[in-house]
Amino acid sequence: MLSVIEALGHRGRASLLAWGSAAALAVAALSYVAGPDVALPILYVLPVVAVAWFAGRTAGAALALFCAALWLAVDLVHGPAAGDLPYWNTVIRVGALLIVTHFLAALNVALQYARTDYLTGIANGRAFYDAAQSEIARARRYGSAFTLVYLDVDDLRTVNERYGHYVGDALIRSVAATLRKSLRSTDLVARLGADDFAILLPETSAESAQAALRKLEVLLAESAQKSQWASSFSIGGVTFTSPPDTVEGALNRAEDLMYAAKKADSKSTTVRWQLEAVAGSQVRGMWT
Repeated sequence: MLSVIEALGHRGRASLLAWGSAAALAVAALSYVAGPDVALPILYVLPVVAVAWFAGRTAGAALALFCAALWLAVDLVHGPAAGDLPYWNTVIRVGALLIVTHFLAALNVALQYARTDYLTGIANGRAFYDAAQSEIARARRYGSAFTLVYLDVDDLRTVNERYGHYVGDALIRSVAATLRKSLRSTDLVARLGADDFAILLPETSAESAQAALRKLEVLLAESAQKSQWASSFSIGGVTFTSPPDTVEGALNRAEDLMYAAKKADSKSTTVRWQLEAVAGSQVRGMWT
């Protein structure tokens, strides 16, 4: 069930609507074969719920109307029972399905706001911790490696004091956009604090993480030069070849490497980073 939910979450809106329509047609076919005495039409709610949750209110409402039309068509083929009002029943069904769609879509939007950083639009600390915890659990289950990165925007306080918070906020938004541009669709970037970002790279080996950080280094340096950012960046990354016990422990390890990178290199360097691979508590390698 969890794998099905995860797969639905990664589908696009058109793909989800196509999946929901196919599921609704399957329910209609089963209802036709089973006959009016078997209460299968309630299964129409399931694809409507899934599409409304993952694809939004408009897609959910469209599927709700499609399901209600299929439900009516099967009822008419079977023939209404004595005293039945098929068209009135359809109106009631449409209303009920639209209420479900509206409620779920609104709830999903509220949850997204609760998990989104207000300034940058990327994930916040809560969303990152949940995703990292899920990745740790997956690493325990399948034995896969993953990488966690901690990034600090140096001297943000100085930027705010010298140029104002408006400029500092613009800098943070630009950094967030650059980080998102450098990552895969399966990766997650989050803002943990005023000038702190974390990146989760699922199923990423040390070699792949090294390539990702080199790409990030180039993009940050180019953006800093183009936008004339009065700041530099310190990055620490840890590839876990076996899972850590807690998200906090993983973040602490990456943060320690970030501070090591900050101290090790000259301030004239725009981007400073260190990456290590860890199996349990043992360091297997380090690149800078």
